[in-house]
Amino acid sequence: MANQFKFTLPPNVLAQASAEFSMCLGHTVTNWSHIESRLYDWFQLATGMQDRMARAIFFGARGFATRAEMLEAAIEHTTALTPEQLNFLKESLKKARQYVGFRNKVAHGETVLSVIQGPNPRAFFVIAESKNPPTSDVLEIKDLMAATESFQTLSNCLATVHPWLRERNQNLKSPAECLSQVLALPNQPNGKSDPIPAKSETQPQSERVNKKEYRA
Repeated sequence: MANQFKFTLPPNVLAQASAEFSMCLGHTVTNWSHIESRLYDWFQLATGMQDRMARAIFFGARGFATRAEMLEAAIEHTTALTPEQLNFLKESLKKARQYVGFRNKVAHGETVLSVIQGPNPRAFFVIAESKNPPTSDVLEIKDLMAATESFQTLSNCLATVHPWLRERNQNLKSPAECLSQVLALPNQPNGKSDPIPAKSETQPQSERVNKKEYRA
């Protein structure tokens, strides 16, 4: 017979953990939807369609992969974008493709409650893939917060470079600056951002390390 045990958790502790998790989860999902909306703006621009038709086609596709493929096909044949805009959009779409796996795990994963007993009991929620044990490879609140920041940066850059916004606001970052921001984003949205590489100067010969002496 399996051992039976009970644990007690103050209602306010559980309520706080639930509210914190729900808020972070909501921010993450919302900011991903902003990315898809900004990509739609570029799809409409590239195709020249009216809004109602463009929305029916773009959002009628099931899944992000299909929408991304439609946008890629559109920008390969459009004459509405400059080379600078095309380069930026391709890199942004590439980054979004890297992030969609995280988004899917957030949207379709299993929410698991963890409780730590003791004099000061704590509770927190994590997201686990249903096919894996809930104790391995989970997403914590810190992952959701980091991903939200990455999603915000990507969606903001997609909006900033779009001609519609640039025509109405002259005090925006340049497309080149936005491209640098996108390239500096981590490969996974909950990872650390890659620093923008500075221009390296040639090291003087006298300061170079002698590899043979170093190994010795």
